[in-house]
This record gives sequence, C-alpha cells and structure tokens, in this order.
Amino acid sequence: MAAGWRGSMRSRLSVGIVLLAGIGLLVADTAPVLTLWFYFRHNADSALYQAERTIRAAPGPYVLTAVQQLEPDAFYVAFLSSDGSVTAESVGARVNSRAAKPALPAVVAPGYAQRPIPAAAAGNRTQRYRLLAFDVPPGRSVQSARGAPAEPVARVVVARSLRFDDGVLTWLLGVEIVATVLVLGGIALLSRAVLRVGLRPLRDMATTASAIAAGQLDRRVPVGERQDEAREVGLALNRAFEARERADERLRRFLSDASHELRTPLATIRGWAQTCGHGLAPDRAAVDHAITRIDAEAARMHRLVAAMLQLARLDRVDAASEEPVDLGALAAEAVADVRAIDPDRIVESIVPEHVYVAGDIDQLRRVLQNLLSNALRHTPPEASVSVTVAVTEAGEVALTVADSGPGLDDSAVEQVFERFYRGSGTGGAGLGLSIVREIVEGHGGRIAVRSQNGAVFTATFPRCR
Repeated sequence: MAAGWRGSMRSRLSVGIVLLAGIGLLVADTAPVLTLWFYFRHNADSALYQAERTIRAAPGPYVLTAVQQLEPDAFYVAFLSSDGSVTAESVGARVNSRAAKPALPAVVAPGYAQRPIPAAAAGNRTQRYRLLAFDVPPGRSVQSARGAPAEPVARVVVARSLRFDDGVLTWLLGVEIVATVLVLGGIALLSRAVLRVGLRPLRDMATTASAIAAGQLDRRVPVGERQDEAREVGLALNRAFEARERADERLRRFLSDASHELRTPLATIRGWAQTCGHGLAPDRAAVDHAITRIDAEAARMHRLVAAMLQLARLDRVDAASEEPVDLGALAAEAVADVRAIDPDRIVESIVPEHVYVAGDIDQLRRVLQNLLSNALRHTPPEASVSVTVAVTEAGEVALTVADSGPGLDDSAVEQVFERFYRGSGTGGAGLGLSIVREIVEGHGGRIAVRSQNGAVFTATFPRCR
C-alpha cells in the first residue's frame, strides 16, 4: 500500500509538473505566433492603404496591364462600375502556377469593405486575402490594355494575398508544436527521475514509521546533513518517535511500579479477610484488629490510586491553564496553613506579594503543599522549615522550600523525584515529589534538590509580567 501511495504521489506530481510546464510553454509559444500574426495583418492592411493612395493619386485612365505588373503574386485589383459590377480585374495571386481570385459578391454594394476585411479565394478555401474597397475620383476609367476602349470606373477593390503570411505562421506553429511535445516529454522523464530522488526521504520516513508501528521502537528516520525541509521533517518525526518511546517506557515502568506497590496492600487485605472468613480470629478483639488493618490498607491503596490518577492527568499533553498566579500570596497561604496545623513547628517565610507566574493555581498550590508536607514528614519536630519566593537575576521566579533536617544522601538526591521512591522507609506512596516535578515542568519550569544543612528544594518558573 505504501509503495502504491508513493507511486501514485509521484505520478500525480509528475503530471502536475508537466501540466504547469505545458501551460508555461503554451503561453511562451502563443506569444510569438500572435505577435507575428498581428504584424502580418498590420503589414497587409498597410499595403492595402498604400495601394489605395497610389490608385487614387494616379491619373486616368487606368491601364489594367500596368496595374497587374505590381506584385502579381500578392495583389488582386478589380475595377467596378457605378452599378457595382466588375468591369476589369487582374488575374489574382498565383498558387502553384494557378491564379486564385478572392470571392467577391456578384454586385459589390457601396458600403462593402470600407475597412480591410478577410476574404477567401473562390474555389480555394486555403487561400486567404485581406480586402479593401474604395471610391475613385469622378470621371476615371480603365483600359484592359493600352489602346483599348476605356470603361468608366466608380470604385476599386484591392486585395492582398496572405499565402506567404499563412505559410510562415503554419511553419512556425508546427515547429513550436513539435518542440513543445519534445520538451514536455523531456520534462516528464526528468521530473519522474527528480521526484524519485526527491521523494526518497519520504519513502524512508514511511518505512521507518511502518517499522515503529510493527514494534521496532528504536528505529529512526535517517537524516542527512543538508539543511532542507526533508531534514526538518525527519528531525521532527524522530523527536515524535523518541517521545513515543519514552512514553511507552514510562508506561511500562509505571505499570510495573504500580503493580509492585499494590501487591503488598492487596496481599495484606486478602490475608486478614481470609483470617476472618475462615474463623481463625479467636475473639472479637482479633476480628476488630483485622478490620482495622483491612481499613488501613484500603486507605493506603486509595491514596496510592489517587496519586496515580493525579500523575496520569499530569502526563497528558494538555498544557496548564494560562492565568497569572501570585506565587508569593500562594506561598503565604501555604505557610499559614502549616502553622495552623503544626503550631509548634518553626516555619519561616520570605514571600513578597505580586510575584506572578502563568499557570494553574490549584496545581501550583499542590506543589507547595507537597514540598511542605515532605519537609514536615522527613524532619524531626525541632527542625525548622523555610519558604522563599524571589525573582532571580535571569528574570525567573524561584520558589525554595528548605529544612534544617538531616538532609539527603547522594543516592537520594539522584532518585528523590522518581516515582514510588521512598527514602529511609518513611512510608507514603513515593509519588508526592514526582507529582511536584510533573507540575513544575508542565508550567515550563524546572526543579532541583541539594543537601546543604538539610534538604533544599528549588522550583524555578518563568515570570509572568
């Protein structure tokens, strides 16, 4: 199917190129033919008007034999009486040693051919004339030969043959048709060859996409060094393929971690349920203890599933809603909540107001809550916590949550944002900091941690002005 699509596309492009080239050649070929046609027509009309001036100015009587000597192969002259009938006429233009006269009406009316008009030859449709009729001064006459009796003349018809003009135009048109056919044939062959080479990157992309769809996720589109559109498309596809591979890897890791985390509470719940169901609990106190353990593990699973759903929503491509959020005011609210929950904890804050970032207020509040909850959970009661919001020299907004606890070891610093990572066996689902990182990065920011007289988490956001 892909090969058929490529062949069809190449054929359509080739046909399109030939059509465009044909239109261009048609315009290019038509222009000289039309120009030459207008030139020949103008030349013939000028010759007719010149003949009119010459005949009008010539003294009578006119001698037909003398008139016939003037370009006999090109001109035809007819002298008309006052009733419009032909009194005398020349033999007409010669074609292959045969004379061809223009077809005139039996009676030429006074208003006939006052301007040059086309006329066909009598008995020869391929021979054409330009024809002009005009009056002559009164009293003029014509002699069929010198010494012959003179016949009165009222009007004269002059016709010029277009045999030479038509021959040149026909020859030129034939040459251009043959040349156009040859050029279009060459363009068709050349375009197919060029398109075959030009569409090679698309064939490689289609082959790579088919291989990836078949499960070869490590395949990539070969990208050349030339800076062209095909290279840009190839790079974009490679980025998309890498994003898909990362997403699939993340999904596999997530499912593996989730199944591992859910196995323990499910096994615990099943074990206590079987204890109660099989009557193995010796008394009411044992039954109550089993129910308490089942409820605790169910609550743990609920928290774990809720965190997993939160991460799934954050994994979506949809960007956070763009609205200005006063991060300083939000941090002040979070600090006030902590002080209300744990009055004995020392919580310091440097949170100026009117420091805005663009994002979702609920998600940013979740960042503060998770960072503060993490600090409170992993530090002793006497340890202090500080929250700072400041504008950096680079014009970004930095949110820092630090504590004076025992800090983090090197392995924890490297893994603390990974999903389901729980340091020091302190419980929890191990998803809080993963959620923080997803939210921060979803807002175009970044987050880092360092261990310096405690743990210091710093989230940096673009500033909204």
